[in-house]
Amino acid sequence: MRGLGAAAFFLGTAALLAAGALAAPGSPDIRELEAEIVALDGEATSAAAARESAARAAEENRLAIARNSEDLEGVQRARSASQERLARRLVELYTSEPTTLAQIVLASGSLSEAIEGYRIREELAQNDGAIVEGLIETAADLRALRADLARERSARAAALAESDARLAELQGLVRERRSVLSRARAALVAAQAADRARRLAADQRRREEAAARGRVTPPAPAPAPSAPSSPAASSGASESVKAHLARIAQCESGGNPKAVSSSGLYRGKYQFDIATWQAVGGSGDPIDASEAEQDLRAGILYERRGPAPWPICGA
Repeated sequence: MRGLGAAAFFLGTAALLAAGALAAPGSPDIRELEAEIVALDGEATSAAAARESAARAAEENRLAIARNSEDLEGVQRARSASQERLARRLVELYTSEPTTLAQIVLASGSLSEAIEGYRIREELAQNDGAIVEGLIETAADLRALRADLARERSARAAALAESDARLAELQGLVRERRSVLSRARAALVAAQAADRARRLAADQRRREEAAARGRVTPPAPAPAPSAPSSPAASSGASESVKAHLARIAQCESGGNPKAVSSSGLYRGKYQFDIATWQAVGGSGDPIDASEAEQDLRAGILYERRGPAPWPICGA
């Protein structure tokens, strides 16, 4: 009767969740714990996704810094080579011995060729100087980019650390709530066992008292709570089914048609949830229906699925 499609972890707890109405006073509500753990699992999944996103961003930043370092090293090497080339040309232009006009003419063939040669060499030196200046500016830009990337790296690292901390916090909460749920289930099982033991002891006392008076009473199932009608009245169920439903009602709610679980999810004599109540033809709130109608709907559910909707109380 309870829809437990959340996670495999909760499939094994369905039987215990069905009997939450019998939990010991003051113990945590098992259904609420289940819902809380499902919510925490969802938050943990989102936190894990955020952590992966932060990790990817940090890795992209690291790669960008590595590329920047390679680019900067290349620019610095190019600048050094250009500076060396410029230095050699400047030395050649300005530290060589002056030549006479005759030497220039003899070496070049004409004065105009000699002047053109000097002009070309000076232009080359100027171009080399411009290249060096450009490389210096590029290196400065790359260093500024590296500073930006370093600041971004700090921000990415902080975001990743925050994501790690949030994920660890949520995982810790899930572990803690599951531990509480485990203890609550154990307490519920113990309460169920104690209740069964009390009923068996009461039955045994009645039989002993009857035997002492000379009329032995055979063992009988726990009596069903008085009601104007039974679930079998409309469904044609056998006497054993009627007796079984009576025990289920007693176990689930103490036979109280107005019973409501502490979480408010399970209601009425048979602790229907709203979806199951509607699935067997009920409308509105089960606790607003008459006890006869609750018996009828429980009988229909039993005909369809047997005692499976009540894993503990139907056992």
